[in-house]
Amino acid sequence: MRRCLMNCSVWIKIAVAVFGLSACSPELTKGFRKAGKTVVAREDLYPFWTPPRTHLFTMKIDFRKDHFSGLLLVRQSDSAHFRMVFNTHFGMGVFDFEFRRDTFHVHSCLEMLQQKKVLSLLEKDFRSLFFLDVQPAHPAAVYRKPEDAALEINRIDGRYYLKNTAQKTLLKMETPHGFRSGHYDFSGYRERFPEAITIKHGGIGLQITLEKIHQPPDK
Repeated sequence: MRRCLMNCSVWIKIAVAVFGLSACSPELTKGFRKAGKTVVAREDLYPFWTPPRTHLFTMKIDFRKDHFSGLLLVRQSDSAHFRMVFNTHFGMGVFDFEFRRDTFHVHSCLEMLQQKKVLSLLEKDFRSLFFLDVQPAHPAAVYRKPEDAALEINRIDGRYYLKNTAQKTLLKMETPHGFRSGHYDFSGYRERFPEAITIKHGGIGLQITLEKIHQPPDK
């Protein structure tokens, strides 16, 4: 019980800190040059979520000097419907969220997370992660790196997507939008799905890491 209370205190501290979250300039474009504009299809960003699938992750929360972890279950019914449940390793339920293209439903959530800006931060993080903010096709600014032709950045609605066009994988994403600012890293691809996903909010010292746990294929 004492450990669970310590875990809860991390969320309380995050709840206080996010009110001061500030914008940061994008770092992905360093070393890249603008290469005009184009229309980018959603699949050209190499989204790695393919329905219907169930994914299990170890989810680690690092907030300044505080750390805790648990299990995150993500069930994807179709391209625009996700259900995610996060429990600590001690069995305490942290949240149960459901996402659709235009809606976000909280089935359950710890009381200390039930602040508008905390829920907004989590919603924006996972909505971006699930590619729910990306239309089937959208105008995009293009950035390329002279010394590596495989690397390309697409800027869509202020979001930056760094991809490897040769390997057809998304490497990084940045959403430099004030309170919604976030840095996403995707690494260790296996069967076109990243083994590790990291979400960072440097302005408040918050990092969320997802490490995939392999399950038998869905039947």
